[in-house]
Amino acid sequence: MRTPIRCLTMIVLFGALAACGFQMRGNVNLPAEMSQTDISGISDNSDLARELELVLRGNGVTVVKDDGGATLKVTTNRLERDVLAVGTNSEVREFILNYVVSFQVDGASGSELVPSQTLTLNREYTFDTDQLLSATSEEEFLGAEMTREMARRIVEQISLLTR
Repeated sequence: MRTPIRCLTMIVLFGALAACGFQMRGNVNLPAEMSQTDISGISDNSDLARELELVLRGNGVTVVKDDGGATLKVTTNRLERDVLAVGTNSEVREFILNYVVSFQVDGASGSELVPSQTLTLNREYTFDTDQLLSATSEEEFLGAEMTREMARRIVEQISLLTR
């Protein structure tokens, strides 16, 4: 008796997920011109460059250096911390991290595949002066997570704009 109820429950849940448009993250369709792509405008050793390379390779793109392929140009790569809330004793209680990246994609022939785009991510976190070490670690963790998310969003945006 339990098995039919579980099956029915699973069918209803999967049906609801499909109806709301849920899709698991996976490969995106990138234009054939991007089969070989150079990442420029940022240091090869930057966190964003490493994450972009991972996401692009995961989608079948060979990342090259100045080898006649497409070029993903990052024109802005900025992570800023701003005060969000101040306590009654004038101590900062909350911060917001703002991550802004602007990019464009040019084909091997120099033609514009994706015009200049700007993506922004925001994350808030609480700051406790009594736990300074953990607050610093939280900011570093959030920054790394935002970089991974930004790389994924850049590639998704390129896919959407080149369909």
